[in-house]
Amino acid sequence: MAEVLKRIHDARDRGLDITADQYPYIRASNGLDACLPLWMREGGKDKMIARLKDHSPARARQKEMDDPQAKGWENQWYGSGGSDGAIQGLPCSTVISKNTRARRSLKSDD
Repeated sequence: MAEVLKRIHDARDRGLDITADQYPYIRASNGLDACLPLWMREGGKDKMIARLKDHSPARARQKEMDDPQAKGWENQWYGSGGSDGAIQGLPCSTVISKNTRARRSLKSDD
C-alpha cells in the first residue's frame, strides 16, 4: 500500500488530478457501497445515489443492513459493526470496549 500511495502522491506532484476511493487499510479494500444491499447498487452509481436520496425505502434498507442473516449479499455494513460501528473522533480502545462485534473480530485475528 505504501508504494501505491507514493505513486499517487508522485502523480499529484507532477500536476495530475488523482483521486482514489479505496481505503489504505489492510482489513478491507471495498468502497463504501459494499455496505449497501445489492438492490441499492443495481443500475450503477447514478441510480444508487438517487436511491440514497429517496428516503422512502430508508427503513427497509436499514433493516436489511442491520440483519446479521441478510441473504443474497455479503453484509459489509453489519460485518464492520453496523450502526454500533459508526464512529467519529473516538480512540480505537473506546470503540472496541463498547462494541462486542469489534472485540470478537480482534480475537479471531489472533
